[in-house]
Amino acid sequence: MEYTIETKHLDFSFGNSPILSDINLQVKKGEIFCFLGHNGAGKTTTIKLLLGLLQSKEDNISIFGKSIKKERVEVLKGIGSLIEQPSLYEHMTGRENLINRAKLLQTPTSGVDEVLEIVDLKDSANKKAGKYSLGMKQRLGIGLALLGDPQLLILDEPTNGLDPNGILAIRNLLKDLTQNKGKTIFVSSHLLSEVEKIATEVGIVDHGKLLFQGSIGELSKNQKSEIVLHCNSLDIAKNLLDAKAIHFTHENNELIIGFNDYTQMAELNKYLVSNNVDVYEIYHRKQDLEHLFLEIIKA
Repeated sequence: MEYTIETKHLDFSFGNSPILSDINLQVKKGEIFCFLGHNGAGKTTTIKLLLGLLQSKEDNISIFGKSIKKERVEVLKGIGSLIEQPSLYEHMTGRENLINRAKLLQTPTSGVDEVLEIVDLKDSANKKAGKYSLGMKQRLGIGLALLGDPQLLILDEPTNGLDPNGILAIRNLLKDLTQNKGKTIFVSSHLLSEVEKIATEVGIVDHGKLLFQGSIGELSKNQKSEIVLHCNSLDIAKNLLDAKAIHFTHENNELIIGFNDYTQMAELNKYLVSNNVDVYEIYHRKQDLEHLFLEIIKA
């Protein structure tokens, strides 16, 4: 299979300080690939290597099946990028920013109106960029990246600092770009709660090492399932569970038991009630992906 992005044993160091170690990425065409990790994990360094802003010693980065080392100019023609905050001329309108960038890229300015439509800034096109909200600035930044109709978008923390409305707008925009415009998107983030809402594939990096790569579904398979129990007497319930050799943990005012199936949960409920324990609440809970992420990077 030919991947839109592929790295093989990618290493990088600043002087004697290793930053990345043996990064093997495979990003398929038409997906939203989320590169997840804490600040300082190696996400931005990887992105700069993909864009040729930093140089790998080895010829081990391929984009569109071409070597970024040998065919950098040709490869970059097919990429739009937004690294951290967008670079805008705040005294210019949104439209003027796009026209100016189009001229610099030597791409037709006739595409500016379409880009404004895509990023939902048509009604604010003639407003000074300095008057834009942070979310509008991020959308304009993505608009700048879309000029020239690139096949691949590389976005570094595009929702960083945004309020919930701004995050929702960026989320919907990224989904639209893949589903309706056929783009491939590589996006870095440290927010797993946001990643799971948009990603088709996830890569988890920590201390410069790739710890996981796969779909959200594959990541979810590692989630722990448990029964959460809230009752009138924890001490009595604990003694009853000990009598049946049922392992449990105590969390706040609740008992946590490993989940097997719903039959087990129903039998547990009947057992406690028949022994005069009032069960106020019993339900099945899956470990959230945020805790799973923390477990992966601690392993």
